[in-house]
Amino acid sequence: MTDAHTASDPDDELVPIEDDTTEGIAIAGGSGWQILIVDDDADVHQATSLALRDLTIEGRRLQLMHAYSARDALNLIARHDDIAVVLLDVVMESDDAGLKLVRTVRQELQREALRIILRTGQPGYAPELDTIRNYDINDYRTKSDLTRVRLFTSLTTALRAYRQMRAHEQTRRGLEMVVRASTELSKLHGMQLFAQGVVNQLCALLGIRPEGLICAQAGLEHSDDPARVIAAAGQYGDLIQRPLDELGLPAVQQALQRCLDERRNHYSEHGLSLYFATSDGRGLAAYVDPPADLPALDRHLVEVFCSSMSAGFENVLLYGQLVDQAYIDPLLHIPNLNQFLKHLSALHMPDTERYLAVVDIDGFASINDMLGHGFGDAMLRAVSQRLTSSLGEPCVVARVSADVFGVLGPKGLVDAEPLQALFRTPFHVQSQTVRLSATMGLVRLDQPDLVGPELLKDAHLALKRAKGLQRGSVCYFSAEMGQDARTRMQLLDSLRAATGSSQLFTVYQPKVCLHTGRVLGLEALLRWRKPDGEMVPPDRFIPLAEQAGLMAVLGTFVLHSACSQLRRLHEAGHRTLSMAINVSQAQL
Repeated sequence: MTDAHTASDPDDELVPIEDDTTEGIAIAGGSGWQILIVDDDADVHQATSLALRDLTIEGRRLQLMHAYSARDALNLIARHDDIAVVLLDVVMESDDAGLKLVRTVRQELQREALRIILRTGQPGYAPELDTIRNYDINDYRTKSDLTRVRLFTSLTTALRAYRQMRAHEQTRRGLEMVVRASTELSKLHGMQLFAQGVVNQLCALLGIRPEGLICAQAGLEHSDDPARVIAAAGQYGDLIQRPLDELGLPAVQQALQRCLDERRNHYSEHGLSLYFATSDGRGLAAYVDPPADLPALDRHLVEVFCSSMSAGFENVLLYGQLVDQAYIDPLLHIPNLNQFLKHLSALHMPDTERYLAVVDIDGFASINDMLGHGFGDAMLRAVSQRLTSSLGEPCVVARVSADVFGVLGPKGLVDAEPLQALFRTPFHVQSQTVRLSATMGLVRLDQPDLVGPELLKDAHLALKRAKGLQRGSVCYFSAEMGQDARTRMQLLDSLRAATGSSQLFTVYQPKVCLHTGRVLGLEALLRWRKPDGEMVPPDRFIPLAEQAGLMAVLGTFVLHSACSQLRRLHEAGHRTLSMAINVSQAQL
């Protein structure tokens, strides 16, 4: 290779290196900026290595990597995501091998931050403007420009751009995690995502690698939670979820504990500890390895960052509390109806190994009225404690209404005999011994076409049937029971539609004197003819109307119809006739 460039400074010229010639792929040791030299000419590699020897840019030394073909370079770039700059030859195994490599790196590997300095020994082959515009190339040089000063200038510009782009990437990833954390339904997982995003943003702000951890203060989320690591990155990644006093890093533990105790930031050459306050007086502390120097401006930015992120942590905690209120019973601290329905919806039907039960405490309303709501709440806690402790982890116990518990679990535990046995031993409530019984409805989960809400509805149907028998009874849901309930529901829907229409009408049964044969009066009777002509007997729809609260409407209709008919009879001359009307107990 010949160099047409001349200079007075010998350091500005390239001298060929006669030893350490490599083939294929070679990576130099050390740490610093990763620079990849791609060229099929070993002399170019040697000359470039000499030109860049002992250079430091932005406080970091250069670490050179070598590839002698576009294919080898692509393999290196795919394996190493920290390559900052590529010094790339255009013409290697083919005339456009270098340009094809650029296209693959940008479009397939999506390495937008990687800076590319294109070098060619044929200046007229690839037009500078078109190449830079189309392939996002940071710089374009001929090989005659391979001087120490010019390489230093080009690399400095490229590395500064690379550092800024990587910082933007880290900040973007951190913000994406923050946004995702705000929408997470799982409280713990949401806090972890948010804290991980804070670590990334903090490291990007300080211009250091994303290595650090965040520790939550004891009792931050639950009163019995110890101080523990909730997010960690880099060399600290294995510490996540560990209690603070078990980290095995005395300096880190001391820094975090001091930060949490004093509730303020600490800056030292041994580590940077930042405090994030929450409204309840408890907070979080972040620890990162410090940069070489932290200027006053950066300290100010860090303080602003901590204030902003404190509000974010507060939002995540509040969101977690909302999740608790939505899915946890506030009195008993067990799943509520919403959470129980989620468990039922997640079942894979049919499931022949598990049963569903609803357990209704007998006489709970009377106990509440006689002994007060405080005693009633204590009694519910005692029942909940016995169910959860006796049935254990295989079962899900939830409060599905005021005094009704839902239980889902193996049929060996969730069945009539084992559940009833739990109520044979008296309960101790506020220094009193209370004997309780429970009425239960059970569902065998062996039907493939049932889903969560339907399962619970069937269990309540069985419970209703059991209540119709006697207190303390157990009833299993059956297909016939479900069909009867569906028929009644359909009939009720039809009755509501018939109310106020011509489907409902009155007929009049005469009252006759058996001695004289004379009509003394009439009795008004309600009848229902459906649109298809079917007559529905009164003993079917009257009890249904009473249960559904429709008797006031139906009774008013019969009263008006009967009185109107009686007036017409009186006007026709039958003034001695009387009219009898049946009145429902609910209407009366």
